[in-house]
Amino acid sequence: MNIRDNKGVNLISLTVTIIMLLAITGAMIYNTKNQVSMKKINSLKNDIETLKYKVDEYYLKYGELPTLCYFSNKSELIDIIDNNAREREASLNSKISGNDGDEYVVIDLEKLSGLTLNYGYKKDGDYFSVKQNNTVTSEDEIYIINTTTHQIYYPHGIVADNLLYFTF
Repeated sequence: MNIRDNKGVNLISLTVTIIMLLAITGAMIYNTKNQVSMKKINSLKNDIETLKYKVDEYYLKYGELPTLCYFSNKSELIDIIDNNAREREASLNSKISGNDGDEYVVIDLEKLSGLTLNYGYKKDGDYFSVKQNNTVTSEDEIYIINTTTHQIYYPHGIVADNLLYFTF
C-alpha cells in the first residue's frame, strides 16, 4: 500500500468545514444580539403600556393625573431626548406628538398601586431624586406625560440597533 493513496482529510474539506462553522456561529451571534435588542424594546413598551393603563385607572378614579412635578414644554422635552440620543450615538425611533402649548409633567409612580417597571423606578434612583428636589435634569430616568394627549415618554430612553426608543 502506497502512503500517497491514504490522503486523509484534505485541505479543501477542512477549509469548507471551518467556513461553515464560522457562518453558523455568526448567525447565532446575530440572532442573540437581535433577541437582546427586542427584549429591551419590549420591556420599555410593556412599561409604557402598564403606565398608560395605571394612569387611566387613576384618572378615572380621582379626575386628575398622578403628577409628581411640572416638567416643562415640548421644546425642552425634545432637547433632552435629542441630547440623550446624541450622547449615546443613536437616532430617534419616533417624534414627540402634541402641540407646542401642551404641558408635560413627571408621573408620580408612587400614586399608582401594583406597579412593576423595568426602567425608571429603582430604589434610590432618579425618580426619588426628582421627588425630593422637585427638579428634573436631562439625565433623570423618569416618565413624563403630556397632560393633553396623555402620551407617556421615557426621555432617557433605551438604545437598540442604534435607535433611541422613548415612547410607543
